[in-house]
Amino acid sequence: MKARQKKYIMYIMPSDEKAIYNLEKLVLGFLWDGKPPKISYNQLGQTYEHGGLKLTSIKTLVKALRISWIKRLSKPHQMDCGKS
Repeated sequence: MKARQKKYIMYIMPSDEKAIYNLEKLVLGFLWDGKPPKISYNQLGQTYEHGGLKLTSIKTLVKALRISWIKRLSKPHQMDCGKS
């Protein structure tokens, strides 16, 4: 799956807490092979030096992608299919 396809999925993904929680749960299940997590999802976002994996917060990513559209929609001449 290409980066643009992943971004599109994040644009259209429901932003309710339950959907994000379920996606985070899938990520944790993958990382820990279905076993109980050894560290919290928030801790995974920390740097390696602080015991994390530099994992991007799904909630933050969804919000950031949607906010980026505010800028694009406010400038109609820049709506060039993802080019900025």
